[in-house]
Amino acid sequence: MPATMVGGDFYDFPSRGGDWLAVSVGDVSGKGVPAALFMAKLLSDLRSTAQRHCGPGEVLAALNDLLEGEDRRGMFVTLQYLLLDGGSGTVQAANAGHVPLLHYRARTGEIDTVDLPGGPPLGILAPVTYPETRLSLEPGDRLVLLTDGVTEATNAQGEAFGWDRLTAAVDQAARTEGSLVGRVMEAVAEFTADGTRRDDLTLLELRWCG
Repeated sequence: MPATMVGGDFYDFPSRGGDWLAVSVGDVSGKGVPAALFMAKLLSDLRSTAQRHCGPGEVLAALNDLLEGEDRRGMFVTLQYLLLDGGSGTVQAANAGHVPLLHYRARTGEIDTVDLPGGPPLGILAPVTYPETRLSLEPGDRLVLLTDGVTEATNAQGEAFGWDRLTAAVDQAARTEGSLVGRVMEAVAEFTADGTRRDDLTLLELRWCG
């Protein structure tokens, strides 16, 4: 959901083939048409880069090198890139300055805030090495990827939606087997009903059935 007519948030599933699912969520600096144009070019570069490199860390490092050589007019992007093995539930992830993700564990009902170690946003400096993190999913586990427009949405009093409200909304939906994205969006809308949303908002839910 863009804050204006168009925005710079994005999510994508770059083609990988086989049992691997590639997932990306990003947030381009700025808003409006300039951010949207930068985002469109970035998605094209990301899809091309994902075809030529294997690991998430390699993809981010190569994409960062590519951006460093372009005229970006000072713009940069935060980005998470994940590879999910549909056969085993193993996730390989790399992070370029992006916000944490949530991991709902079906067996225990716990919700972990996963702040992936990583490097700076893409397009700020190069070369950069982006470390990879491995996560293990069990049947029914869910991952929630987002941009900071979710947690930083404010009400008329200037209060931010925050991580506690986000976790509570995810917990409520998970207990009823409902859509995590749908419930979080409802909670944000209720919270900001008398406020103004100043940033793009993106949510993505992944569930591994096992």
